[in-house]
Amino acid sequence: MDTLNERIRNLRLKKNWSQEELAEKMDVSRQSVSKWENGDAQPDLDKVVQLGKLFNVSLDTLLAGKDNEQEDTKSVNNEQASFYLDEQLRELRKIYGIAETAIYIVGSLIYPPLWATLWVIYIVGGLAYEINKFYLINKAQKGSSRKS
Repeated sequence: MDTLNERIRNLRLKKNWSQEELAEKMDVSRQSVSKWENGDAQPDLDKVVQLGKLFNVSLDTLLAGKDNEQEDTKSVNNEQASFYLDEQLRELRKIYGIAETAIYIVGSLIYPPLWATLWVIYIVGGLAYEINKFYLINKAQKGSSRKS
């Protein structure tokens, strides 16, 4: 299991930064970075937060070594969210199409004068579809804005 000092070193090397470059970005001396990486000293809390921002990692990842992949939350990009929405909308269209067809067939067989009422049901079904579509789009947009 790696320690904070090893994680700092590994993250710095992933960025191809020297200790001096990291020290400049952190507004500390190169010796401070060296002490952090050798385990001779620990960075202050404000410096740990700054390290997390510089390396673009969570504090869990930096302090406890938890990978983002181990977290339950999953980040998705706009393309993935759009694909998911399209799939959900296709499923809704299928459901409404099947229900609409069934209502027309059953209604016309049971009571032909009911045909006018079926038009009202058709309109209500279309409205329900649009409301669900609006809900899914807003849900996806809120989810993607939380991940940003």
